[in-house]
Amino acid sequence: METITYMLSGGMAHEDFTGSQGLLFPGDLQFMTAGRGIVHAEMPVNLDNQTVKGIQLWVDLPQDLKDIDPEYRDLRAWEYPTATSEDGQIQVKIISGRALGIEHRRPLVKIPLDYYHYTVQPQAKFSQEVDPEWSYFLYNFSDGTIDIESQTIKPHTNVFFNDGGDVIEGTNNGNEPVEFVLVGGPKLNQKVLHYGTFIGTSNAYITEKVADFENKDNAFAPLHHWRSAFSDGVPPQFIADQVAARQQRMPVSQTAEAR
Repeated sequence: METITYMLSGGMAHEDFTGSQGLLFPGDLQFMTAGRGIVHAEMPVNLDNQTVKGIQLWVDLPQDLKDIDPEYRDLRAWEYPTATSEDGQIQVKIISGRALGIEHRRPLVKIPLDYYHYTVQPQAKFSQEVDPEWSYFLYNFSDGTIDIESQTIKPHTNVFFNDGGDVIEGTNNGNEPVEFVLVGGPKLNQKVLHYGTFIGTSNAYITEKVADFENKDNAFAPLHHWRSAFSDGVPPQFIADQVAARQQRMPVSQTAEAR
């Protein structure tokens, strides 16, 4: 499988036994391909006294890609566009896809993906074109509600859409802005079985992977010598180094803003 971690506020430190390390800041995303097997650590980090909030999505891999090598990559907040409607009532962070006339697509995971972060102002209506052959869901992570057709999507609620439509529309009939993510991708048409974090299409496959993990064998052989540097918490020097590195990579306008 693959995981997509999207930070809304605060930070998240990551480390895995391939040697990858990093710190996600607000607006950043991490894409981790577990593939044939990986062990990793994720720890929340307090940045400027912000509450740590994020969304993590698990994406199944096609059967023929389940045993690929593990991989880690990130997408920083300034590396994807934000589109705003002409009246300023709709804002969309386009992590992957096309919205309000702006397109941004990268091979972030092994299957195509639409991923939008919407902010809809009070009494405003949004409309998003979608692929009728893909599956989509919406997660409302705000404290307000959003009305889609005859259904009111309550705060912190996830809804899945029926297949076949080519547009998803909704209205914020409340008095406060509403934020949600809208995510879609193609159907894999394969069985999905899981045992904890082990995912496969057959019990035999999962049994094999669990045995490899317990015995530190095959893909999990690095466990013989790996211990997370975050076992006792995220070292302050690691955080300081990551903050400094981010300032160096950030575009000039956003660096000044961050300071």
